[in-house]
Amino acid sequence: MDANSERRAFIKFLAASPVLAALGWSSRLVGQSNAQAVSDDDLIASVEEALNVFDFEALARDKLPPAHWGYLASGVEDDATLRANREAFRNYHLRPRRLVDVSSIDMSRAVFGERWKSPIFLCPVASQK
Repeated sequence: MDANSERRAFIKFLAASPVLAALGWSSRLVGQSNAQAVSDDDLIASVEEALNVFDFEALARDKLPPAHWGYLASGVEDDATLRANREAFRNYHLRPRRLVDVSSIDMSRAVFGERWKSPIFLCPVASQK
């Protein structure tokens, strides 16, 4: 197991810790983006490695042309809506359930008659042009 895998396993362990949940730290660990300071070694190699949706941010920044990334990552005018959305998601807290079998969770959803394996997809973003 390499250093990144060990780090991810440790973060998963911490996120499920009842001590962090009681202190309210688990959402802060998971909810903050550090895409600005990510090196190539920290980029995820596959979807299975992602711990949260913010893990895709660093990968998108690395793979997309700068103009496309700038369009997707920015908001309109002063980015007030973008900041408000980030702040709103920081108010969500995860309450891990212990001693519950989660080995066969189905996260797929039907959206407009089409089945998606994951409920995460891009709606119109940025300036919505």
